[in-house]
Amino acid sequence: MKNLYNIILPFLFSLLLVACGDDGDEIVNLKQEDPAITVTSISPVCGYIGEELTIMGKDFGISPELVKVFVGTSQFYILSCEDEEIRVKVPDGATTGRVSVEIMGEAVNTELVYTVLGQPSVTKVSPAYGFVGDEITIEGDNFGTIKDAVKLLFGNSEIAAQVILCENQKIVVKVPEDATSGSISLTISKQTVNVDPAGFEGFKVVERATLASIFPASASRGCEVTLKGTNFGSSKENVKVFFGDATESAEILSCTNEEIVAKVPFGITIEETQVSVATQYERVETALDFTVLPDPVVTNIPTSTYAGRQITITGQYFVTSKEDIKVFFGNMKESAEIISCTNTEIVVKLPTDGLIGKVTISLQILGLSVNMGNYEEITILEAPVVKTVKSTNVLSQNNKSAKVPFMKGDNVILTGTGFGTDKDVVKVLFNDTEVTPVSVNATEVIATIPEGFSAGIVKLKYTSFDEPFVGAELQQVKAGDEVTEYILRNYKQPFESEKGITNGWDKPKYWEVNSASQNYKIPTYPSPSGFYINPNNQYSGGVLAMQAGWNDHNAMTDAKMWQTASLPAGDYNVELVIEESFLETSARRMYCIVNAGMNENAIPSATDEAINENTVKGFVKFENKKTVRNVQNFNVKLDQGGTVVFGFAASFDNNACGKISSIKITMQ
Repeated sequence: MKNLYNIILPFLFSLLLVACGDDGDEIVNLKQEDPAITVTSISPVCGYIGEELTIMGKDFGISPELVKVFVGTSQFYILSCEDEEIRVKVPDGATTGRVSVEIMGEAVNTELVYTVLGQPSVTKVSPAYGFVGDEITIEGDNFGTIKDAVKLLFGNSEIAAQVILCENQKIVVKVPEDATSGSISLTISKQTVNVDPAGFEGFKVVERATLASIFPASASRGCEVTLKGTNFGSSKENVKVFFGDATESAEILSCTNEEIVAKVPFGITIEETQVSVATQYERVETALDFTVLPDPVVTNIPTSTYAGRQITITGQYFVTSKEDIKVFFGNMKESAEIISCTNTEIVVKLPTDGLIGKVTISLQILGLSVNMGNYEEITILEAPVVKTVKSTNVLSQNNKSAKVPFMKGDNVILTGTGFGTDKDVVKVLFNDTEVTPVSVNATEVIATIPEGFSAGIVKLKYTSFDEPFVGAELQQVKAGDEVTEYILRNYKQPFESEKGITNGWDKPKYWEVNSASQNYKIPTYPSPSGFYINPNNQYSGGVLAMQAGWNDHNAMTDAKMWQTASLPAGDYNVELVIEESFLETSARRMYCIVNAGMNENAIPSATDEAINENTVKGFVKFENKKTVRNVQNFNVKLDQGGTVVFGFAASFDNNACGKISSIKITMQ
């Protein structure tokens, strides 16, 4: 920078000196050699209007007002000047040209060319998808030709893509390792370029597909095979499966990102071949070995069998996976149960009901309908099916238990279908004891329960079947046995309410009630009384209850609650566990009764005159025990068996209740 002062200061001093000439003045000539202004480089070599250009060199001085910079004929605006660097701004109207610098009239014309770029635009991105490392082409205009001026990012990538080529109308880049799907960010020099050409919805970074396995690895033409791998996509329209050298894809049945189900083409040769896959984006390099088998052939099936029995279909070129085989009988929509399979045998279980007589049989292997040849029909004979089991004891007629009650000397009755009429081909099994039935017809088998049998499973055993047909569990009852489970439901804690409540009042499940008992009127519990549960006290298991008075209970007259049951002739003891009976006056009465009959008419009014030894088969009148838990018993005598009503009758004027936590009925 000192050089510039060496130029300017002597020049100014020379103006002040008076030369001596003809007038006697002395003439002094001062001379100064100009320094060599040098331009070495420019950066960048291209740019857009409004951007900055830096010119590097030496001996520029430090006074911007003494410097001029031209690109072609266009003068650029000086931003700053230092001895080795001049910064200028590209003005409006500037065009491409050689760079020249002029300082105090001394001009340096260079061979350095600065390219003024026009407004860049993008018209196409192709392809709009790619793998890491793929080359992607951006087409448009006014890109320039300087690769270093281009910066392109894919999605959320922080690594600029490698620029392979930059031409004024085309940029080629390579997809970087951290590229993600989404928009493309493009900057040329300092200019942000909009990358949104028509039809472009963003760039998709795709992962290469892999092909790992095919199952089965051998199958007949027309069969379904499953190929597994990765990155197949989810649209069957965008994948292709090729068998051998075929140029046409096999039929694609379904596709997920990791699984393709395809059908082996009918037109290919029976041979060992390879299977390959092409996705929307590539043809997968890996190919899998596959054997095309001859078509499956059925060589034999039984002509007839019983419903529910197993049959064996024999043939050739079957498969060994049960899941790949379906057998249909008649109009069945679901396949029959496949028990086992090999390449030559399929064992299938026939349905148990609904198909009797001659029915069609069809076979599918891996989705292929197999030609059955001469084996398209089979005769299905009706097999035994046990539907119900009862004993001849009255206690069994309306049995409430899963076990079937019987007494010594009773018969057992099995009802169902397909029993036949031949007593010689069927035995009744009581555990391990075989008994010849008393009678057999198509829908009923009757046998006498053997001496010494007290409990166990009853079954039917036929000579034409390997396994017996299960009936039900029998349970002998005798004097001293509790029989409550056979005649009542919901008779002890935990009680069930009809609505399944866990706190409050409701109708007890399986019990009938008349309108007089439904007197509970509190708005928060608008349910009939009869069942009450309060998990915070001794009633956490619920109680059977009748109540009037407290908390808006209305008085009740002739309230009734009951179940019907079947009892054989005999004597019985009924035991009630009563949690509370609040009955202080004669106007408050509650009874438990057993009487012959089938409905509430068998329950008399709740008075001593109506309920006594002459009007019912057995009863007990609740005592006034308030909140003291107590047990009350009464006897029931039935001269003949039949239907009885077990229930409660109550009449309360105010503030009265009876609450029962269990009922037990014992045969005497």
